[in-house]
Amino acid sequence: MKYYEVFREPGFHTALMTTFRFDAGVFENVVRPRLRANGCRNIAVLADADMLNKTYVETGFPASAGVRYHLAKRSVSGAFHPKTLLQLGKDKGRLTVGSANLTGAGLHSNLEILEVLDVAQDDMRAAPLLAAALSYFESHTDPRDRAMRQALEVVSKNTEWLRLATAARRAETPNGFLELVSEEAEVTIADRLVDALGGRKVSRVILAAPFWDQDLNAVRVLQDRLSPECMAMVVDPEAQDFDAAAFKALEGVSLHSASNLPACEKRRFHAKLIIAQTSQGDLVLSGSANVSSAALLKLGGHGNAELCILRWELPGAAVQRLGFDDALAIEMPMSNLKRRHPKEGTDQANEVALTDGGAVFLDAAALEWQPPRSVDLSSCLIEVFDRANRSLGVGEPVSYGGRIWIEGVDNLEEPGWAVALIADERSAPMPIVSLSRLRSASNPRVDGRTQRVLDEIADKETVDIELCEQLMRLWELLQHNDVPAYRRDGSSSTKETADLKDDDRHLDTDSFGEVAPESSGENKSEIVFRTAYDRIAQILRCFSPESTRPGAGSGSAATGLRSTKVSQRRPAEQRRSQLEQFLQVILGGLETRQMEPLSITALTMVQAFISTIRLEAAGTDEGAGEERAFGPTKPGGGWVRMLGRCLSGFVDAIPLTMSEREVEQEQIEVLAQVIVTARIVFERSQTERNSVVAGSMGGILVALDRKLNAAILGHRGKEVLLDREILDAEHRMKAEHGFALPETA
Repeated sequence: MKYYEVFREPGFHTALMTTFRFDAGVFENVVRPRLRANGCRNIAVLADADMLNKTYVETGFPASAGVRYHLAKRSVSGAFHPKTLLQLGKDKGRLTVGSANLTGAGLHSNLEILEVLDVAQDDMRAAPLLAAALSYFESHTDPRDRAMRQALEVVSKNTEWLRLATAARRAETPNGFLELVSEEAEVTIADRLVDALGGRKVSRVILAAPFWDQDLNAVRVLQDRLSPECMAMVVDPEAQDFDAAAFKALEGVSLHSASNLPACEKRRFHAKLIIAQTSQGDLVLSGSANVSSAALLKLGGHGNAELCILRWELPGAAVQRLGFDDALAIEMPMSNLKRRHPKEGTDQANEVALTDGGAVFLDAAALEWQPPRSVDLSSCLIEVFDRANRSLGVGEPVSYGGRIWIEGVDNLEEPGWAVALIADERSAPMPIVSLSRLRSASNPRVDGRTQRVLDEIADKETVDIELCEQLMRLWELLQHNDVPAYRRDGSSSTKETADLKDDDRHLDTDSFGEVAPESSGENKSEIVFRTAYDRIAQILRCFSPESTRPGAGSGSAATGLRSTKVSQRRPAEQRRSQLEQFLQVILGGLETRQMEPLSITALTMVQAFISTIRLEAAGTDEGAGEERAFGPTKPGGGWVRMLGRCLSGFVDAIPLTMSEREVEQEQIEVLAQVIVTARIVFERSQTERNSVVAGSMGGILVALDRKLNAAILGHRGKEVLLDREILDAEHRMKAEHGFALPETA
C-alpha cells in the first residue's frame, strides 16, 4: 500500500502532521481532500521554517492554507526533521512515524520506511505512545499560534480516550519493548540506542540512510559505542555525501547499494534505519533520523528535531522482513561512489536561510503579526495581498493590548498573504491565517435528519418564521439520542446500521495527484448549529439598505429582512403564536442551562428570533392591516415586549465576566445586534411611556456594554469588529424602520 492510502481511512476527526519538506500541490490536491472526504476536517501541519519559506518563494503560498487547514512553521538550530502523522478519532487513533515527507516523492514514489501504531476500543496498549506523540507535537508549536491552539482544542474536546491516557515513551511488547525516541535536552538518540541494548553483545550493525556526514563521523561514533563485530552501510546508489577517502578511513565496515533491495526497483531510496543484531534479538531504530551527527549525536536544541521508533524484534526478523538479505550479500565497489552535488537536495537546513517574516493571523477584523523574533517595529512594514496576488496596501505594525497589529490596511475581505519588510530585508511570503474560517472548516459534516434540516436552511434566502421553525426542529432532534438516521437515498435505518458504506475507490499510480471529490467534543448541538449560524450570518451580510428605497426589488436574498414571502402565506396571529413558542424554547434552554448563552446554539436561535421579530416589526410600522397583530402595544405579544423578553433572558444568562476567548467573531456579531436592538426597543418603550420595558432595556445596554468591552479591551480586531457590526446593524435598523437610532441609551 502506498503511504497516501492511509489518508482515506474513515473514523478520524483530526490529523496532525510534521514534515521537513512540504509540497502544497500534492497536499491540497491529494492529502487534504482525501482526509476531508472521509470525515477528517481538523487538519494541522508543522513544517521546517527554512524549507517552507523556500517553497513559498519558489511556488507561491498554498491556496487553502490558513483557510481549510493550518500550516505552521517550526525553526530549530538544525533542521525540523520529524515525519509523523497522528490521526485521532472518537474511539480510535493511529500514529505513523517514518521517513516520508509530505511530498509527491514521499507519499508515492520513494522507498520509505514507516512504523504504524494503532489504537482501538479493544486494544488501547499504544494509547500512551500516542499521547506522548501529541505532547511532542505540542512541544514544537508556537504558544502564540492561536490557530494551532484551536486545532488542539478540537482534539481535547473530542478524544476522551486520549485525555485519559497517561503519556509514556515506552510500551512493553512480547519481544521486549517499543519506544518513541526524539531529540532531548540531556540524551541523544544515539544514547537511547546504546541504553536500550543494555550491554548486550552486538554481532552486526546495519546502517541504511540516504544522507550521511561528509566525514562519516556518526558511523565512527556508533562503531565505537556499540563495538559490533562488523558493520554494513546501505546507501543511495545515485549520490552520496562522502567520498572514497572517508569510507576507506573506516575499519570493519562494508558498503552496499540500496539498488539491490527488492523494493527499490525504480524508486529513490529514502528510508532511514539502524539494526543492531544480537543473539537475543534485533534492536531496530527507524524514523526520520539519517546516519548523521546532526540527527543522532546532538542534544535537543543543538541539532535536528527528529522522531523515531525503537523496537525489539526476534533475531534476523527485521532483515528478512525488510528484504535486506539481497542487498547485504553484494558489496558496492568504492568506484561507484558519486559525491552529491552541493545544489542537490539534502535533508539538512538551507545554508543560507531566507528572511522569515513570522506569521500573520486574521483575528476578527484586524491582522495580528507575530514576528519570528524581537524586532524594532519602527523599522518594519507589512504589505498585504489578496488571494489573486493584488496588493491591498502597506501597513505598519503597532503594539496594542500586548499584541502587534497591522494598521493601515482597511480592505480585509479576502486577504491571502503578506510580506514583511524588516530592517530593509524583504521576508518570504506569509499565508494569512483566518481563525474564524479555520474554526468553521474543522466542523464535521452531519448526517441524518439533522442534515436534511440544514440543507433546507442552506436554501433559505431570508431570516423569517419558517427558519425559526427549522431551528426548533433541529433543537428537538438533538435532544434525543435515538433518532433514526437517513441514508443519502432517503431510506431510513436504525442507528446501528446507519453508517454509509465507504467509497471503495482509491488512487492508483496513474491517478496519483488527481483531486479526490469532497463528500461525505464539541457537542453535536454546537456542530449542527454552527452550520445554521453560518447561513444566517451570510443572509444578513447580504442585506443592502439600498434595497429598501422606493422602487427597489423585494423577496430575494439581496433584500435581506424585507422579504414578505412567508408573511403573505400565514396569518399574523399564527406567526405571532409560532414566534412565542420559539421564544419559550430559547428562554427555557437558557434558564435550564441546556443552552449556554455564548454557545453557537444560543447565538443562532437568538439571532434568528431577533431578525424575524424585526421583520415583523418593520411590517407593523408600515401599518399594513393584519400586521397590527404585532403592533407595539398588542397585549402580551407586541414586538416590543417580545424582543424585550428575549433580550432580558439572553443577557441575564451571560456571565458577569466574559473572557476574550469566549467572545469570538460569532459572539460579537450577535451581541452587536443585541445592543442595537435594545436601543430601538428602549426608544420605542420611551415613546410609548412603557417604563418597565425601557428600564429593562436601559439595564441591558449598561450591563452588556460593561461586560463586552471589558472582555475585548486591548484586542484591536475585536474592538474594530464590534464597532463595525454595531454600525451595520444600525444601518439595517434605519432601513427597516425608516428612522435613526439614538446613539446612547
